[in-house]
Formats: sequence, structure tokens, C-alpha cells
Amino acid sequence: MNLAPRLLLIAACVIAVFGRTAGFDFVWDDYDFIVNNDEIKNLSNIPSFFTESTAGLYRPMRTVLYAFGYAAFGLNPGLYHLFGLILHIAASILVYRLIALLVKSDNAALFGALVFALHPVHIEKIIFVTSVFDIPGDISVLAAVYFYAKYRTGGVGKNLRLTFLFFTFGLFFSETVTALPFILAAMEVTVFCKKEDTRERTANFALFFIILAAYIALRTAVIGRVGRPPDAVDYWSIQAMMQYVYLYYWRLLAIPWPLSPVAPLEPMEPICAYCIAALAVNIAMLGAAWRARAGVPLAALAVFWFYTSILPNSNLIPTGTLMAERYLYIPSVGLSLMAAHFYGTSSRFKKPAVFLVLALLALLSFVQAGNWRNGETLWKSALKVSPESVIAWRNLGAWYRENGRMEEAVKVYTEMLSKGVGTTLALSELAAYAIDAGKFELAEKQLGALVRLEPGNAAHTTNLIVARCQLNRPGWREEAGRLLKKRPSAFLYEQVGTCHAKAGERERAMDAFEQGLALDPANESIKRKIRLLEGSVE
Repeated sequence: MNLAPRLLLIAACVIAVFGRTAGFDFVWDDYDFIVNNDEIKNLSNIPSFFTESTAGLYRPMRTVLYAFGYAAFGLNPGLYHLFGLILHIAASILVYRLIALLVKSDNAALFGALVFALHPVHIEKIIFVTSVFDIPGDISVLAAVYFYAKYRTGGVGKNLRLTFLFFTFGLFFSETVTALPFILAAMEVTVFCKKEDTRERTANFALFFIILAAYIALRTAVIGRVGRPPDAVDYWSIQAMMQYVYLYYWRLLAIPWPLSPVAPLEPMEPICAYCIAALAVNIAMLGAAWRARAGVPLAALAVFWFYTSILPNSNLIPTGTLMAERYLYIPSVGLSLMAAHFYGTSSRFKKPAVFLVLALLALLSFVQAGNWRNGETLWKSALKVSPESVIAWRNLGAWYRENGRMEEAVKVYTEMLSKGVGTTLALSELAAYAIDAGKFELAEKQLGALVRLEPGNAAHTTNLIVARCQLNRPGWREEAGRLLKKRPSAFLYEQVGTCHAKAGERERAMDAFEQGLALDPANESIKRKIRLLEGSVE
């Protein structure tokens, strides 16, 4: 089979398995980064993307691509999903070209590339539109590795220059690209391990790390810190948990079922039996790869590839996220290398085994891709895997609320209370719903519970006063006065004014509205209520 049919086969397999995602909706962070992101809706903002951070991240080229994506696709989710498929096909083709260069076997390379193209663990990366725009960074890594491999296998200096070009360009798409020098070092001690003059290679790697240092300095200057601040879990607990995460990632590569957008992991202590055992297994795998690098260099590279390419998401520098399936996009190339190695070394039952593996991956991907159809299907599937995930419960309730399905949202929050999951969040959402629905007695009860749980939370106290003023409870005026003196708020002034007007206290109502308007001069709601109070609105 010539090159073109092989590439067409890769593309056809991707489209056959993932093509229906063109009918899927936006989900999760897509609304923050694309749908409701006004910054990307004006191409004149592009220069600012290089001097400002976005959500604590410095990925200016990704944001530039968001802007061009919006200019081309508007808010048509199908076009974004098609764009994601095109990028995934391009990445899969690069995996094929890279493996073919390393193993000198087109069939083994095709098998490895199809494992990458069809693997279910990539569902999040290629369907979650927000992460689709990280794929150009991943393509930059694959292209840089490919050209470096060409350079090391007798290519001209142009290939090395292209390696540096893709490395530098990719850094502005995603932090994942920072793993490149370590991936290349892994290749040097495995597939390129030869006794030869190392001075040129040393100079090359020095340049890689100079570029990397310059990027880190620029990124730090823009966002004000090296990494994202960690959550409540301390640094060493995160490192302990990461040992288990690495093994969980291996499990997902080997058995990609069930998948979930939220990590089904609980915090661990730095010293625990599971963490120590996981650390021992990780060290043993690296040790075995080191010992095997001369005899089976491709298999050794597969292991090293995984551990080096996962470094940017290892939380050695805190990222704010413990684990995510999308982080396995580049590390999974290690599995493709392993698949190509075993294809080249086995003979018996080769064809049936290849067909079975690819058919199983395609089936698992086709079935699980449906979880990402919309927010409802996504978070319901996540709760099947992680039934106590506050993130999944919160997002499911939010999706119902934002789509006008309040009864189902209320059921979600009520179930959260019954399960004892995210109690504060559930009470807060139910109280907000009760206030909007005019059920102030219910809101008062729920907000009272919230204030007892979080006595210092000003928002809960404010909403409790709103409920009490609507019910004309004794003492609400004094409570509102004390809070407004401590924390003046246009919202509370408006609510207090409404309650005074309801009670026939026109002067007090007007005074409250005017003080709220002084805090927020553009508040149209307060302006309208003043006009109503003055009798100027019919």
C-alpha cells in the first residue's frame, strides 16, 4: 500500500468513529473560553493576547486561534467539532510518519498510528472544543520530534532548524510543548544511542533549554508566577497522589473504560501504602526501560516517552488540575510505539490480533464519544463514574438552570442534599431559586442554614436579609442597616428599597434606591424602580 492510501485510511477511520460529533453542542468551559468570551470576538484584541494571561494561563497562540475560529465559525459548534477532527487526523498522520521513520515498517507504523487515532482516551481532547485548540501545540511537538528524528537519521541541518522552529512556535500554544527536550533526550538514550561525538548534540540541547528558559521567564512575567496556585491540598500530598495518577493513566491507556471528565480520585497523604507502592511501580518501570534500552530500544522509548511527555502535567510545577484524560494526548504516543514494536516482533495471530485491538478501540470510542453530546449527557455520565463529584453535580444543575429546566435543576440540588454532596452549593442554589420564584419562607430557611454553615459569607447574609425583608420579619431593617454600613451594595439597597416601597414607605424606598444608584450609576433596574416610584412609568 502506498503512502496516500495509508493516510486516507487513517482519516477515514477517524471520521467513521468520531464524525457524528459534528452534531454535538458546546459543553463545560467552552462557554467561558469561546461562547461568552468577548475578547476573542474582535480581532483587534490579538496583540493583547501576548501581553495578558487568560484564566491564569499564558497560551497566546491558542487565544489567537480562538479569535480566528470565532471569525470563521461564529458560534456554530458543529464547525468547531469538524475543526477538531481535522487537527486529530493531522496529528495521527504525524504519529504514522514518526513511527515509520523509527521502525522502518509501514505496516507497524500504520498499526501504531491507528491505535493513536482511535484510542478512546482522546475523546475529551478532540470533542471538548476548548481543548481542541491545544492540539496545534501537540502537533508542534510531533512535528518537532519527527524532524529531529530525520536529522538524527542522516537528514540535513534544515531538519534541525525546523525542530527548533516548531518547538518555539508550539510553546505559545500550550505548556505541553515544554516536554520536547526531555522526549528528545529519551530518544537519544534509546533509538539513537550510538557512540559518537556528543559535542554537537550537547550544543543543540543547550539551545533547547535556553529557549525553554526564555519562554518560562516571559510566561512568568506575564502571569506573575511560575505555575497556578495549588488547591487546599498541600504540595507533597499532590506529589504523592501523582504517583497513583501515573498508574491510573497507564490503566486508561490499557483499559479505556469508563471515561470521565472528572478524576475519580480522593486526596491522599504523602506517606501512604498506595502512594509508596505506586512510586515503586513507576521506578521499576523506568528501571526496566533503562536496562532494556540497548536490546529493545523502541519498547524502552515507549516507556520513557510516557513519563517525559507527562512532565508538564505532573504538578511538579502546580497546574491546578490533578489529572485529566486530555493530558494523555501526547503521552499516548508511547502506547503507539509499543504497539508498533510488538507488531514488528510477533508473527503468530498478528492479523487477527491487530483487527481485534483496532475494532475494540473504535467501538469503545464510538460509544463513549456520545457522552459529550451536550452538558446533560456529559455530567450524567460523569456521575456514573464519580457519584460524589461536586463538580459533576454542580455542572449538571447549572446546565438545567441555564437551559430553563428549573424543575430538573431543583431535583439535582435536592438530591445533592440527600446525598450530603456539596451541601453548601446545593443550599445556595435552592435558595436563589426560591427567591426568584417568590418562595421567601423556603429561601429564609435555606439561607439560615447557609449562614450557620458559613457565618462569614456576605452573599448568604445579604440574601437572607432580602428574604426576611420580603417577609417583613421583625428587625430586618436593622439587620440591613448594619450590613449596608459594613458592606455597601447596590443590590441590597435595591432590595431594601423594594421592600420599603412594598410596605408603603415611599421616602425610605427612594432614599435606598438613590444610594444604590450612587454605587452603580448604570443600574437600569434601580432607575426603572425610581421612575415607577415617582409615577413617571405608566
